Amino acid sequence: MTNSTGCWVWSWARTTTWPSRSRRASWWRGCGRGCAARWHRPLRRRAGWQQHGRFAIDREGRRIRFGEQLLDLTRYEYALMAALLQRPGAILSRAQLMDRGWDTDADSADRTVDTHVKTLRAKLRTAGAEPDPIRTHRGVGYALEV
Repeated sequence: MTNSTGCWVWSWARTTTWPSRSRRASWWRGCGRGCAARWHRPLRRRAGWQQHGRFAIDREGRRIRFGEQLLDLTRYEYALMAALLQRPGAILSRAQLMDRGWDTDADSADRTVDTHVKTLRAKLRTAGAEPDPIRTHRGVGYALEV
């Protein structure tokens, strides 16, 4: 929960025991920025584009660039790329990618991820990605080389 100044507000009423004396002192200090909260943590926002090698991602705008070219991605292709960009170099299994990108398992088969990776590779190839940045690890999953 945030207040009007963008600070995270946490209520002591949620705790089961009274906080220690040092925590109580910081509770009454306040933030000093006109915040009504007694204790706060500034809200961290990742605004704009985040660079990952040749890729850049704008999570708020749900956009991904390769080099200077904006990729025209479907929501599933974006979810796959966002998951791979979240952990570049790490191998993610099909199940992990489906958990991060699909709402339910009922409308998807096991090879759905393979199909979306295939179309994603074609779009990256037209954007000039040579060699292919998505590596297949047979029997394990996919990894993104940035």
